Amino acid sequence: MTLWLPELNAYEPLLNRAEAVRNVETHLKNHLKVLEELVDYGTHLIPRCWSSSPRGVRDMVTLPILLKQIVGMLDAGAELVSRGCVDPAMLQLRAIFEASVYLDWILQSKSRTRARAYYVWNVRRQLRWINRGIVGSPEYKAYRKDLQNLVIESSLDAPEKQKELRLDAKRLSDHLHSPENIAWNKRFDVRRGGKPYDADWYQVLFAKRRSLRFLAGRVKRAPEYRIVYELGSETMHGSKSDSHVRILEGRKLGLRSLRELTEFPFVVQMLMGNAIHAYAAVLDEYRPAERENFSKKYVEAWRSVFMTRLTVSYEYMEATIG
Repeated sequence: MTLWLPELNAYEPLLNRAEAVRNVETHLKNHLKVLEELVDYGTHLIPRCWSSSPRGVRDMVTLPILLKQIVGMLDAGAELVSRGCVDPAMLQLRAIFEASVYLDWILQSKSRTRARAYYVWNVRRQLRWINRGIVGSPEYKAYRKDLQNLVIESSLDAPEKQKELRLDAKRLSDHLHSPENIAWNKRFDVRRGGKPYDADWYQVLFAKRRSLRFLAGRVKRAPEYRIVYELGSETMHGSKSDSHVRILEGRKLGLRSLRELTEFPFVVQMLMGNAIHAYAAVLDEYRPAERENFSKKYVEAWRSVFMTRLTVSYEYMEATIG
């Protein structure tokens, strides 16, 4: 008979928080320092580029939306890896890559059409969520049907809240029917057809169905898509079994820790690389005079750590399979 101790603390072979943090701080602190500096640099870059922009819809989408998304996910990724949560940081890396591809693709053209499509799609998304709270609306009925077995306390049905929601819905609907947005709003209606959801925001710019992989190819980032996005998607969708176990010789199963650092070199290098790429892209667009100083800072402060070759390996807890 096997007896387990009371579950007052985590089962250490699976989760040893202190050891993971200690290993990062002992062996990998230089990488954490660079990640933190890149986050800090990005927080200044957003308002600095915004002050140099025409402050139109294209600039709003690229700077306080997409670039801010990249900096926010970089900050979250840095916090995760600092605690040894490397595999979950793949989700932040995936989000950074997707936002940076959108950023590259929008900046690739001087036209505002790409940013306008992104913007209108998001206004429609906001309106959809508001309509889900308005009693009696088609969106409300469909949403309630989907949630019929889930008990959620909400104050949205109160008369004063319903009034607020209806005012918000009218405001957004009027905005979608404004001269600058109405044609794009109709494009989404046509593309949607009888489906319950809009297509991805960039779909209305193409006659045929396109994907993020297609956009990545258009901005010459197909290799990163294959590495970063595909691995990140496997982690996101729970289809990456080797994050949890390894099959060893002699029909043995290697159980991997929740805070294993094996993928630290790859994840951190990709976090850094995607951030540096995005920062360079917005500097080229909005503050080209700063590009040389940015390159100099990269060489002097970040390159040596970014290019460092690391290998992290573990001995695995073994169990016989079958």
